[in-house]
Amino acid sequence: MDFESYKRTSVPKIVQIKKVNKIFLVLAIIFLIFFIALLIFYLVKQNDDGLVNDFIDSTWLAISLLCFVISVTFFVSFGIGIYKIKAMKQVEKDIENQLKEL
Repeated sequence: MDFESYKRTSVPKIVQIKKVNKIFLVLAIIFLIFFIALLIFYLVKQNDDGLVNDFIDSTWLAISLLCFVISVTFFVSFGIGIYKIKAMKQVEKDIENQLKEL
């Protein structure tokens, strides 16, 4: 595979990774906001009179924790996407430098 064909295939991959990264970032922020809202509601409710029973209490916290875990997963996926883009650009730069040396 020559450099031009590599460049033709890598540019669409980088664009696709950037689109997916934007989606992951938006979803991570949405789930993080949802987690914060659930936690704030839980704390306000606990300060007033508490939730109806312990089952609802533990379920509420479990759903909040699930939102947080999903948010962290999307943030990690976003970070992996950024790493992939940097690695692809570095490979492209290395190939260009090697071609200049020849």
